[in-house]
Amino acid sequence: MWQRIQTLFLAIAIAINLSLFFLNLGSTQVLEQTVYFTIYGFELPEALGSSHVILWLAFICTLSMTLSFVSILSFKKRQTQIKLVQFNLLLQLAFVVALFFAVEKFMGELSTLGEATPPEYDLGAYLTLIPLLFIFLALKNIKKDEALVRAADRIR
Repeated sequence: MWQRIQTLFLAIAIAINLSLFFLNLGSTQVLEQTVYFTIYGFELPEALGSSHVILWLAFICTLSMTLSFVSILSFKKRQTQIKLVQFNLLLQLAFVVALFFAVEKFMGELSTLGEATPPEYDLGAYLTLIPLLFIFLALKNIKKDEALVRAADRIR
């Protein structure tokens, strides 16, 4: 299980997704107040109102990490593993798209409070793209393993 490269790729995707829970994804300025956005939502200063919570982003990220972990554990059933990783790839892509749409939607809401600067994306926002690459590489290597096993079965 651990000697396969796709396990390493999926573990890296899990680690990067986990780091998103501790990093700011970006910030903006509204009425000379800094508004940070994280995977949990938007942290507004008290002068601007209460914070805006978006738990579904954290839920999608957690689901992606869970699927990666289950995929690692289902190494004996490669067909199931391929389907799990394909779904995980789509889920991670949906997470990235939803994140940027949530930021744009909230920026529209912030503009009603006053003039808001364009969002400045921090490291966390760009880190959301890296698990896509690692999940794709894991999928490619799982399919390569499956082809190798099928070729060996044909020889027998």
